[in-house]
Amino acid sequence: MKEKSKGLISKLPLVAANKSGWPWTRESIFVEASSYPRITIVTPSFNQGEFIEETIRSVLLQNYPNLEYIIIDGGSTDDSTSIIKKYEPWLTYWVSEQDKGQSHAINKGLQRATGELSAYLNSDDVLVESTLFAIAASYSNSDSDVFYGHAYITNAKSKIRSISTAQPFTLEHYKYGLHQINQPGSFWRHKAWQEIGAFNEENKTCMDGEFFLNLFHREYKFCRLDFPVSYFRIHMNSITGSDRSKLVYEQDHRRLLKTYCQDSNLSAIARIWMMMGYFFQRLISFRFILFRLQ
Repeated sequence: MKEKSKGLISKLPLVAANKSGWPWTRESIFVEASSYPRITIVTPSFNQGEFIEETIRSVLLQNYPNLEYIIIDGGSTDDSTSIIKKYEPWLTYWVSEQDKGQSHAINKGLQRATGELSAYLNSDDVLVESTLFAIAASYSNSDSDVFYGHAYITNAKSKIRSISTAQPFTLEHYKYGLHQINQPGSFWRHKAWQEIGAFNEENKTCMDGEFFLNLFHREYKFCRLDFPVSYFRIHMNSITGSDRSKLVYEQDHRRLLKTYCQDSNLSAIARIWMMMGYFFQRLISFRFILFRLQ
């Protein structure tokens, strides 16, 4: 296939002189093909002015020709809305108004979606360069319903600190706390979201996990991609990095285990291996906590 630059970077707002590389001064190369599936990305946003411009540019500078990009802001009081307005000509839709939280914002956006594939990218996370072309290629060559890959773990300064490797999704792994799907950069057939129903708006911390469990429980097909698709930012004000969210997460997680994993069985040896993996993951998470303030 013929490759060429679409030159969108020259049309977007200028960035500060100290910003360079992806997605500030570099863009994805457009891969010419006969057609592309429409992809809808929803960004829920609230007071993430420090990060949201990087998020927006990482979506737009994919140079993906059949993109639908929606931003649902919850009435931010920082400079988030002024940043969003700068990119308004390239957005399909955006709004800033009070909502009921992250899950509600995601649902509001997905209700407007017309794409074959959809996803949500939080306003502090970033897509890897050319991710949408890779997702489209995987979708076109598969009958799977969910597509997901690895994620670079970054801190508040966008420095890569580690990588979270995507794993095949199983109830047993989820039951014992092993991380399998990186939410940033996970995509699904939009009809699957329509069939399953909206994200649970009562779930404040792991709405993505509940969605994937629901899909898995109903035998939708998962496709693990063996390459990085996103930068997953962990910082003091993120759900993953905030101590304030730990108690709520544990409550949400226990409820999901009770609902979806009560019938999953493992041998004694398998349980030992799973628990070892669980504690290893906790050790890695501790490393993230050390890095998040740097």
